[in-house]
Amino acid sequence: MDKKGLPSSFIDYLIELKKREDRRALALLKRAISFPPGAYIRSFPIVEPWVRGLGKKDREIFYLVASLFALNHGGHLEGETFPEAVGRHVVASDKGSKTTENRFLAFLDAADDELYVMLRRLVAIVDEKPFDWKDLLYRLMYWHHPDRFVQILWARKFYEAKEKYENKKGGEKDESY
Repeated sequence: MDKKGLPSSFIDYLIELKKREDRRALALLKRAISFPPGAYIRSFPIVEPWVRGLGKKDREIFYLVASLFALNHGGHLEGETFPEAVGRHVVASDKGSKTTENRFLAFLDAADDELYVMLRRLVAIVDEKPFDWKDLLYRLMYWHHPDRFVQILWARKFYEAKEKYENKKGGEKDESY
C-alpha cells in the first residue's frame, strides 16, 4: 500500500472500531497513551498489522494517532485539517485563544522529544471538534522532512482558517463550533 493509502485505510479501521463500539480495542488504545508510542505491547494486535515494514518514526506516529483517535470525541471530518480545526477553535474560544495559538506555533517548532506531548495537548484542546484524521496521520509521516513543508503548510492552514472564521458573519464568533 502506498504512503497515502495506508494512513487512510488505517483511520478507516479506527473509525470502524468506534462504530462497532469495540470497547476492548479502544480501551487498549486509550491505555497506550500512558506509554511511549509503540511501547504498550497490549496494543500490538490492533496496530501492528498496519505498521509492518515502516520505519521507527512512522511506527510511533501510527501508535500515537491510534491512541489519540481512541481518546478523541470529535470524530473524523474529511477535509477539515487539524490546523484548520485548531484555528477555528481559537476563534470560537473566548478564553485561552492566544494560549492555544502559541501552543500550536510551539508544536510546529517542537523537537522530537516534545512533539508527541504537544500534539496530545492540542488534540485534547479540540477534543469535541471533528477533523480529518487521515490527513493528520499522512502529514505526520512527513513531519521530519528537512524542508519542513508540513509545518509550513500547517502554519498557512491555521492562519487561513483563523482569518476565515474571524471574518465570518462580519467578525462575529462562530458559535456553531
